[in-house]
Amino acid sequence: MSDYGKQGYSGVKTTFGFWENGYGFLMAENNGTEYKYSEKTNFTTFDNVKLLKPYSGSGFELSVGPGQTEIVLIQQLDATGRGLGMSSQPRFDRVTAGGGRTP
Repeated sequence: MSDYGKQGYSGVKTTFGFWENGYGFLMAENNGTEYKYSEKTNFTTFDNVKLLKPYSGSGFELSVGPGQTEIVLIQQLDATGRGLGMSSQPRFDRVTAGGGRTP
């Protein structure tokens, strides 16, 4: 789990893992009130797995506003194992009182 509260983004956390049944997940949770969390992830290694809808391909983009949670599901295609390597770029935008954002 990555807790971005230690970096000044209170309430923003991401978790990545796989269950024994071959399904994996990335969950981005924003229980904060000041920032919108965005993430662009590209898988540099993506062997024997696929992203489940609404995501596809070998990467995804998330946008998680205050009070929101987003989950990306990944499926291992067979029991031969999986290979994953990823590169992520998190971004935090301050949410203004009117609902907009400032970098």
